[in-house]
Amino acid sequence: MSKRLAKRWRSVAARLLPVVPGVLFAAPWLAPSVGWVSWPASAVLVGMVRHRPPRSAFARAWLFGVAAHTTGFYWIAQVLTDFARLSPSISWPVAVLLNCVQAMQFGLFGMIVAWLARRNYRCVLHIPVVWTALEFLWPSIFPWRLGQTQLHWAAFLQVAEFTGVYGPGFVIMWGGATLAFLVPLLVGERGGDSGEAADRLRRCRRSAIACLFVTGGIVAFGYWRIGDVKAELRDERRFRVALIQPATTLRHRAATCRSLSARLAAGVDLICWPESTIGAYPLASTDFALKSATGRDRRERADLLVRLGAPVLVGGLSQDQSTSRYYNSAFLVDSNSKVLGRYHKRQLTPFGEYIPGAERFPWLRRLSPYPQVFAAGESSQPLETPDGAKLGVLICYEDTLADAARRSAAAGAEVLVNLTNDMWFGRSVASLQHQQLAALRAIENRRYLIRCSTTGSTAVISPTGDVVAQAPLFDAATLTVDVALRDDRTVYCRVGDLFAWLCVGGAAVAVAFGFFRSGRHNAQTSGQGGAPPQSVPSPR
Repeated sequence: MSKRLAKRWRSVAARLLPVVPGVLFAAPWLAPSVGWVSWPASAVLVGMVRHRPPRSAFARAWLFGVAAHTTGFYWIAQVLTDFARLSPSISWPVAVLLNCVQAMQFGLFGMIVAWLARRNYRCVLHIPVVWTALEFLWPSIFPWRLGQTQLHWAAFLQVAEFTGVYGPGFVIMWGGATLAFLVPLLVGERGGDSGEAADRLRRCRRSAIACLFVTGGIVAFGYWRIGDVKAELRDERRFRVALIQPATTLRHRAATCRSLSARLAAGVDLICWPESTIGAYPLASTDFALKSATGRDRRERADLLVRLGAPVLVGGLSQDQSTSRYYNSAFLVDSNSKVLGRYHKRQLTPFGEYIPGAERFPWLRRLSPYPQVFAAGESSQPLETPDGAKLGVLICYEDTLADAARRSAAAGAEVLVNLTNDMWFGRSVASLQHQQLAALRAIENRRYLIRCSTTGSTAVISPTGDVVAQAPLFDAATLTVDVALRDDRTVYCRVGDLFAWLCVGGAAVAVAFGFFRSGRHNAQTSGQGGAPPQSVPSPR
């Protein structure tokens, strides 16, 4: 009985083995300084699926992904409770379900890698190609990418101005896959005769040399490019911005922002208040001091703007009275209380600003905790200040979406400005994770990224990805910084996710080649009356 119990425990332990590397894989989302862990964790992921049957590989990689998502984004259930106003009895099962669904990306990756390996597919590059294709195509509410784990290594990330965030992730997975092939050969992996083993080792060494050469080239380019961009910034037109972090509830947010703004020194070109600072304004209104205020409150608003002598970019709501729809908006207001322009959020937040499927099934709107019906904006055009600075506005989690920032830069934005309300995250690591996801937008478009948040993380990120100024989390604060205005366009700004689409095409070719090989093997099997011997796959 004890032997049977011990055997069962060993079986359970073997099945739970992917949990440990999955937790390590997510470690950089909790502590960015340990981003190097992503490389060996990727090697473990590839190593534990490449010799497994596809179904078993799917299960192992899926469990790896569940552990990674649960570790990195443990706060999702609390956000669903606070933001979507779901009860804990609902929010926790929903969070578990979301983690399980997102982990299917890992499962599919493991299954495809194992399936191609059983067809003797020898090129190691198909592994990072498949990973990048799935990372690009797989839908996600909070769009994390493998390349974003390397913020501690700025030189490695500079290639993002060509490939977006997918280039660094591709190289990480290439390095991990090469390790997964090379290490077993070096410690004496068996399979085939000695000549075949030596051939596999030669192929794997060539792949490792190529990966090291590409990684070294990327890092060398990165160090050179950082210095080059910093030199360019010294010659650009300067723009002085004051960021207001009220760190208070919605009821007192506008008053706190006014109080903090009144203490600013003169000589500021723009003042930023975060998302959801003011209430709803009619879509056609051009008087910021109007609102529903009268008498003393209205005069105080107008007097404050006159005293500040600088335009204010502030987050609020726009109401389309003809359709009863609302927009999550940013208002650019001058010192005379005139609204110079508005930006409407283009990507609405699921379960907060809209309920998925509600357009087809209107009864689902009853599940929303908010009475307003939100509409998405369509324009990427920047807002222009009286001094001529063009602001590419991003609201809430839009700064985590590469395409939203890219379209703003392509439309002429000289600086990217994100207004966000991260109070829903509470005192978790999620606010810093939001900034970690957004930092690549600065490198991809070579623009300063200004982040103004209610409780943090309020920060300014340079075009090289460096955090040049950071306000303390969860405290009322002001942050005044000089930034450079840039109007040039990077390769990524011009061509978008071309690199990712090439990986999608490469993954499709690899799968098609696998089916072709499978068909040939089946034909040989039927012609010879038996199955041909299978050799252990190795990389080219």
